[in-house]
Amino acid sequence: MQDDLTYYKQRTVQITAKDPRGVIPEEQSLRSSLASFGDIRHFQSFSTRDPGFSAGSPNTAIVVFHCQAAVKHALDSSRSESDESFWRTASVKAHPLKKSGPVYEAYLTEIVPKLKQESQALSSGLNEPPGSCESKLGLLGSEDCGPPLKRPRAENWGTAPDGSTTSSGSHTSTSKLSRTPSTIPDSPEWMRARITQLEAELSAARAARDMSISEHDILRAAHEAEQRARREAMLQKSAAETALSQAEVEQGRLRTALEAALSVQPAHSNSTGTLSGYEGKLLQQHSEEAPNRVQELSSERSVGGQQKTKSDTTELDEARVTIQRLKSEVATANDQLWSSQLSLELLERRHSSSLEQHDSTRDELEAYKLRLENEQTHMKKLKERLIPEVYRSLGATHETLGAFLSAMGEPPASDPKSS
Repeated sequence: MQDDLTYYKQRTVQITAKDPRGVIPEEQSLRSSLASFGDIRHFQSFSTRDPGFSAGSPNTAIVVFHCQAAVKHALDSSRSESDESFWRTASVKAHPLKKSGPVYEAYLTEIVPKLKQESQALSSGLNEPPGSCESKLGLLGSEDCGPPLKRPRAENWGTAPDGSTTSSGSHTSTSKLSRTPSTIPDSPEWMRARITQLEAELSAARAARDMSISEHDILRAAHEAEQRARREAMLQKSAAETALSQAEVEQGRLRTALEAALSVQPAHSNSTGTLSGYEGKLLQQHSEEAPNRVQELSSERSVGGQQKTKSDTTELDEARVTIQRLKSEVATANDQLWSSQLSLELLERRHSSSLEQHDSTRDELEAYKLRLENEQTHMKKLKERLIPEVYRSLGATHETLGAFLSAMGEPPASDPKSS
């Protein structure tokens, strides 16, 4: 019974809604989506919100595949779901069977007995021993895709050297066990050591993953700081360019005003030739004074313009130096950003490999735990079967020896006088 239960557990996966208040899709839709992982042997949905699993909207389902590999494919696909996968669109997830709760009770009391009954009906319908049934079904797939009743039991059937099928009863021969070395489990000490080693590797993988995550966070913070410095440099560069353009506009305005002032002198000299009399003399006098005033104004404006131009040129040179410095800082920041991106990609690859190693180690650890449970169950069965037989054999031997000694006239071995 324990072997059959372990067999079916290895081929069972539980589908539940991601939202505790959600529901799973209809059976036909869910079957068609899960069929890509392997052939489904049994499907049953439940509504854990309703007492006694009454007819309500189901939020969980038990799926039993023919092959054990289909369970691994389904679990891996659920863990690494994509945006287009039905796990995301249907809002469901796959996980191993929970070993508690009403769903597990229904699995033990309803689903497993039903599957065993179907396997027994198939074996009896063929009217052949389980060994020949396995040989026929072995052509259809690997050894992990058949029901447990199709595999020969060591206590019921054995294969003689000439190929005939014989009943082994309670005295199973050692030679038969030696012909099937795959049924002999490894020692418990080796299994415990292996489990300890796998747990140590899992702890190391988790530590490496945590370290890579911390390094990833540090690099992300450095990258954000570099981005802020780059934005500040760009803002300073824009401010310097704005100041430079304003200085050029001011220089153009001063140049235009100077040209307008210089054009006043020839206009006045041309107008004095057309006047006469007293007004002409006055105008001539004013015209003689005007060039001097214009010259004074032009010299004053020239000095002021030169001073303004000199100050603007100084500011322009300073702005150009600032721009060059900011350009060099931006180039340095770009180089640092590139190196940080390379380091970040390297850490992401390390993190991904650590996660893959963690998943593979965890799957291997679960497989070894299941194997250890099977080995312990097998050892318990052997003890329950062999120890009573040994005691009965020793009792019969003791009685025979006592009768023999009594017949010889000797006291029994347990008599104190014999000492």
